Amino acid sequence: MSKRAWIVVGVVAAVVGSLAAIYLTGLVIVGDPFSGVWNVEGKPAHTGYLVKQTDEGYVFTALVGGEAVGWHSLQRDGRTLAGEWGSERMTFEYQPWSGHLVWTSWDHGRLGPHSPLKKATDDTSVPKQAE
Repeated sequence: MSKRAWIVVGVVAAVVGSLAAIYLTGLVIVGDPFSGVWNVEGKPAHTGYLVKQTDEGYVFTALVGGEAVGWHSLQRDGRTLAGEWGSERMTFEYQPWSGHLVWTSWDHGRLGPHSPLKKATDDTSVPKQAE
């Protein structure tokens, strides 16, 4: 290959590598990766956490047997959604390299559960429990 061809290949590889690094670090997120039902196993869709975007930002609820258990607002900061209610605090951090949402909670300043969640569905309506 000529010197010019090596330069072109090098520039293209640097651009592709830079774009991949920017995406994987979460500096740039394409679309809305947060909305949907997330749980430990990725199924069934009637359990876990339902996250959705509204006009005011993001909200989430716990799903227990196909029922929504209270809605809470979340603030987005890059690839993290966070919310505080009294002494309780929760974060949901999107990991683009794995497609997981890592859920962490604190109660009275003590670190509580910490779990990687898998997306069960992109649907943001409350799913019905299968009979």
